[in-house]
Formats: sequence, structure tokens, C-alpha cells
Amino acid sequence: MHDLSEILAGTWTSLADGLAHARDPFHTPTVGTVREGRPVVRTVVLRHLDADEGVIGFNTDRRSPKLADLETTPELAWHLYDRARKLQLRLRGAASVHINDDVADRAWDEVTPLGRRCYGQALKPGASSDDPQLPLPSLEDLEAGDPALLAQCRENFSVVRCRVTEIDWLYLEFRGHQRARFTRVESEWQGRWIAP
Repeated sequence: MHDLSEILAGTWTSLADGLAHARDPFHTPTVGTVREGRPVVRTVVLRHLDADEGVIGFNTDRRSPKLADLETTPELAWHLYDRARKLQLRLRGAASVHINDDVADRAWDEVTPLGRRCYGQALKPGASSDDPQLPLPSLEDLEAGDPALLAQCRENFSVVRCRVTEIDWLYLEFRGHQRARFTRVESEWQGRWIAP
């Protein structure tokens, strides 16, 4: 039997592992938005975590349709699964988008030239194309710090932060699954056991 306070602390530790280690299953969660009344999901890379504030986040192209989704319904649903740990996490919370502010600037400073390259494609994500592989900016020019190229890539960069308000924790066990739900009320988390 697990203790609820230990589960909550362990959840944030597991998320921190996902943030820090690219091979950790929690490094690439699935994130869901609502588009025209229907759910839309995709995989993102976990790029931010603040356990004290209950905030997690990712970076994305500002031209991505997911940002339009968040303008209409500024909420995110997250799904993370680790087969080895036999653990599924589902999180929900309010999203905020950062484009030309300090949050985006700090995140941009942490993006490698290889990562910055992704924001330099000519077409916006989801646009029709006759070419299966769009050309990307020169990695050498980005590594050399070409100002015009850096500005072009930075123009398409944005950050999404999510203040988590609900965590659904499911531990899969052949003797009987265990499931708990945590809800954030102001700055405090309240947890309870629920049926798996």
C-alpha cells in the first residue's frame, strides 16, 4: 500500500526524471487540446518543471494549430506512461502561451542550435506540402550565430506552460491496481484514493 503524500512527491520526482533524461518515458508525454469540440493529441518534449508551483511545460512552433486550440480552450490534458514502473499519470491544467516575453526568452536561451533549426522551416506545422521533407536552416550558420537566421527561428518559437490542477495516478499491479487523484486547491494538494 502506498501513502498519498509519498505518491504525490514521487509523481513530481518522476516528472523531474523525465525532464532531465531524454531516454526516460516521461520525457515525451502526450498532450491533448480541444479543437472544434474534438480532442486532439500529440507527443511533446517535456521542457519545464516547477514542482513547487505545480507547473510543467513544453516548447512549440508559434504557428502550430495547438496554439489556436489554446486560445479557444486554454486547458491541457497530459498522459504519461512508464511500462517499467507500471505507472500511468494523467494531468490536467490551465495553459498559458509565451511568445515575446521573459519566459520565452529564457527558454530560447536553453535551446541548442540543432533544436533551433526546427523553428526555421518555411511552412507552418500542418500546412500542405508537395515535399515530404522540408528544408531546414543551415546548422552551421545557426552554430555560428547568424543574426538574421537566429531572428527568423526565434520569431516562430513559443513556450507553453501548464499549471497542473489535477493529477490522476494509476499503479498497475497484478494483485490489484491502485489509483489516486490529487486536486490542487489554491496552493495545496488534496489527495484521495479512487477505484482503478
